[in-house]
Amino acid sequence: MTPYTYRWQQGTTAIGTGSASLTVNAAGAYTVIATDANGCSGSSPVTATQRTAPTVSLPAAVSFCAGQPITLTATAAGGTSPYTYAWKQGTAVIGTSAATLSVNAGGTYVVTVTDASGCASSSATATVTQRPSPTVTVTASAPGFTAGNSVTLTANTGTGLTYQWTRDGQPIAGATQATYVAQQPGDYGLTVSQDGCSATATATQISLITAIEEPQTGPDFTLTASPNPNPGAIQIRIVTQPGRTISVTLTLHDLTGRSLWQKQISVAGQHTEQLDLTPQPTAIYLLRATSNGQQGALRLLRQ
Repeated sequence: MTPYTYRWQQGTTAIGTGSASLTVNAAGAYTVIATDANGCSGSSPVTATQRTAPTVSLPAAVSFCAGQPITLTATAAGGTSPYTYAWKQGTAVIGTSAATLSVNAGGTYVVTVTDASGCASSSATATVTQRPSPTVTVTASAPGFTAGNSVTLTANTGTGLTYQWTRDGQPIAGATQATYVAQQPGDYGLTVSQDGCSATATATQISLITAIEEPQTGPDFTLTASPNPNPGAIQIRIVTQPGRTISVTLTLHDLTGRSLWQKQISVAGQHTEQLDLTPQPTAIYLLRATSNGQQGALRLLRQ
């Protein structure tokens, strides 16, 4: 093989000799001159152009609500489309070639875009934070109401909280305060929002009381009351399964939810408790018996 020597020039300035290749980092007109062993030479012009790398950006800071992922969108420009994308959370590669990424964890994110010519650039860091969901609790003044009365539902309060009450799954127009007076039976729900995040309470069932309930029977005890209706003096009877002794808490409320009387008793087989409603006005009262997470309730009519 005939040996060649090479000389490179940019314009008239010699910039390299000896090698058949030359690495450049500036655009311009280049010439290579090749000389063989006999001293014969030939030259060829080469034009080098610099491609423009694409740019890519992400929002500097974003946040999302717990359980509600946010989508990061990369905005690329310049270079030669189409683009491909590579995402990192911190130093961990999290894949995908798309311009969007669904995020459900706080942290720092960077995306690198590569254009069709192979040129690449990376975005500045995007910081993602998770906002907490608000707390939502609802208490009812009573489990139900008689005709012409109502039940007051009360939610927790806090700075920046907004409210929307629902009945049977439908928003109640204008019901946007921390309390709501229910005058119709139904399942009442509440959504509390704060800083764009929301939480929904389990629906509270409010009943229209139209009659006195039958005795309450459960796995551990049976609760009865007589006479019912009554003029004031009433006998409460609790019966357990044979051979079982349980602790029972008895409570009496009016229909506003106000506690009027409470007593804890031990029942082995059966127990009778005397309750005097004589000091109370004529109305319907709610008697609850609670034991080991089990609850029975009776409505008592004071005539």
